[in-house]
Amino acid sequence: MIPKKEKVLERAKELFYDQAYRSGMQNVNSPEDSELLEGGFYAQAKSELMMSLSRKHEEYGNYNDTMENLAKFEPKETIPFNVKEALDNGFFICGTSQCGKSTLAKHLVKKLIEHGVAVKVLDVSKVWMRDSPISQITEVSTDQSVYSWFDGSEVLDLSMLDARARVLFVNQYCKQIYVKHVKGFREPEFLIFEDAQTYLPNGSMRLSVRRSPIYDGVLDVVTVGANFGLRFGLITQFPALVDKSPVKITMQRYFGLTWEKNDIAYIKFFIGKEASEQLRSLNKGEFVYQYKDRIEKIQTEIYKSHNTTSEDKAFTYKLEVCVA
Repeated sequence: MIPKKEKVLERAKELFYDQAYRSGMQNVNSPEDSELLEGGFYAQAKSELMMSLSRKHEEYGNYNDTMENLAKFEPKETIPFNVKEALDNGFFICGTSQCGKSTLAKHLVKKLIEHGVAVKVLDVSKVWMRDSPISQITEVSTDQSVYSWFDGSEVLDLSMLDARARVLFVNQYCKQIYVKHVKGFREPEFLIFEDAQTYLPNGSMRLSVRRSPIYDGVLDVVTVGANFGLRFGLITQFPALVDKSPVKITMQRYFGLTWEKNDIAYIKFFIGKEASEQLRSLNKGEFVYQYKDRIEKIQTEIYKSHNTTSEDKAFTYKLEVCVA
């Protein structure tokens, strides 16, 4: 099965930009077709698309690469999650309010912690205050001038900060934790961005915004953090407001219930028209899971946690907080 040339070129450009972003390159111009050919991006894109078409044809018979039968699938109760993949490329969760995003995220975070990964949750909603696998809660307020964090898992409660102060704090926090890893801290750490659209809005990966310091700490974590044992999870109820580039970096994506036209159009980019249209009919706790060419409906269970006394040790780095 041969993919259309325009689809191959589109995917080749995506691969080109992904490599550029992962390498921390700025000043990235649109590549010429010859550059895509010589760099091997065209061949890689063609191979990926041919494999995808072949797999879909084999798995779904004569559905012509559609996911019309997705609604007929019985959701799987076991939640798929590849920890190693998450440590390489992070994960993405989206869906409308009360669809079960945080319940799912807590399950994934629990798996990371069980594998020895310290998880930092940047939370404005206070949803991580209960039924959470993380017992250490730190409230961040506007009157703090110096902030110390723990060497283990921690929830940072940002609910007392207004929108501008929150963005400034998170960016400075990401700068400091990134520098910590660059200077030699090698224990794996994972940052969870609740309300990801606040810190990685559309356009934040473009050069014009990359020059602005307001997002540079977050972008360092996203683009090159993997080189230093630092990865991220994105959670949002407004996927259409999140820049596509960091979402494309993630390879494990969980799409929950939504009716919003712009959000469905955004998700269509990742899982196709037929699968994205099924998002309107999902029940609470159901998600369409995507991992590379794998797409399936899953069902989360009610999350239950027994918090334990934190044994986290105070870390010596200080974060200068400027929230004025």
